[in-house]
Amino acid sequence: VADFALATRGARVIPKMTSTTYTPSKKHPWKAAVARALGIHPGTYRASPLIALLPDTHVGQCWPMDGSNGTLSIVLSQPIDIKSITMEYPTKDQMVNMTSAPKDFEIWGLRKVQVPFFTSIQWPWHQHNTNDTNAKHLGTFRYDIQTGRSIQTFNVVNSHEKKEKEVNQDEEEGHSGLFEAVIVRVISNWGLEAYTCLYRVRVHGE
Repeated sequence: VADFALATRGARVIPKMTSTTYTPSKKHPWKAAVARALGIHPGTYRASPLIALLPDTHVGQCWPMDGSNGTLSIVLSQPIDIKSITMEYPTKDQMVNMTSAPKDFEIWGLRKVQVPFFTSIQWPWHQHNTNDTNAKHLGTFRYDIQTGRSIQTFNVVNSHEKKEKEVNQDEEEGHSGLFEAVIVRVISNWGLEAYTCLYRVRVHGE
């Protein structure tokens, strides 16, 4: 299945709409060393959000998003009708501790990526702004570490059969149903307060 959030395909991160990268405290270097030894922290503190758009998902090769909630915003390699989202994280067999895994998250589709939008939008992760037709909430999901599946795919609201009302609304507003970007809003992780590790996010559609 094609991944339109793959960096090598042309996808890229939107820095102004993406959370900061976690940086360990210099006051407690031993904590960072222990975390690395346990495999619950990425191998480099210079980790970029772009890591989540690359195919390498070995333990430690993740983007450490600061805190237990935040956002990763992605310009897709091309505008698509989004069908599903895939989230990846190592399994229990590979990880000593899985508390940095994302848990509940939302997916938002952006119809257009434009400069005015970045400065004027009432961020969708703060509230559902029904007046903003550029951003559409596509679903709320849970990455379940109890399933034993590293790769988990979720169908979005936008996929398959659209309600007639939604189709008519899109036509009236001049929308094609295609999205240029997505916002992954992590609502919670599995217990770690310091950071959340995003190994890989895939976006599928046509």
